[in-house]
Amino acid sequence: MKIENEKELFELVCDTAAANAKYNKPFLNKEDGNVWATDGRILLIINPECLEQKYAEDSLKVTVCVWESTPKVVRLEAIEKALQSCPLVEKTISTICDECGGQVEVWWTYKDKHGKRHDKDWDCPICYGEGIKSHATGQLRPDPYSILKLGEAYFRAEYIEKLKRCMRLLDSDYALLTANSPLGASVFQTDNAKIMLMPYLISEESNEEICASVELEENESLAL
Repeated sequence: MKIENEKELFELVCDTAAANAKYNKPFLNKEDGNVWATDGRILLIINPECLEQKYAEDSLKVTVCVWESTPKVVRLEAIEKALQSCPLVEKTISTICDECGGQVEVWWTYKDKHGKRHDKDWDCPICYGEGIKSHATGQLRPDPYSILKLGEAYFRAEYIEKLKRCMRLLDSDYALLTANSPLGASVFQTDNAKIMLMPYLISEESNEEICASVELEENESLAL
């Protein structure tokens, strides 16, 4: 079965602003023959037969550790419940600064007290050298920096939110957690895709607050 909304799915995972070109857009990975999309912390792997579009070839290997664990079921409703425990912040939308065009710097002119003119490239005064502008939307969302526990690993809410949205776009209300470790990638398997998430490293001595845990179920009857 073909995946609908594949463009939205890949845009959710990729990072178009990343310096590493492999993070900018999906590609057909020559290493395993699947289509990969990643921003360096989340990795989406899909069989090309499930996709409508064709993607250029590239090569990338997973270099992080993956410790397989007893499979558990992660339900969409459990993820949503955990996210509801996070403090809320106003949602913003970032756009390229229309003053500097995302170039960060603009040409400045300054006249000193002696009347001498000075010209120099300097940080854009509109976006303060960021190259982007953020606009408030009036909508609330879970604080992306909140910490959630899922199995043995911890994650920023931003990436648990991405996991949730990926599952929705894949039309899957549950995933099978086949690898889970506080130090390695966690692997979520759906009917037609594999999602890998890198954890947020936290120690037992840390005083960072854990907002909630994503409830897991035993894999007694589900088979993917």
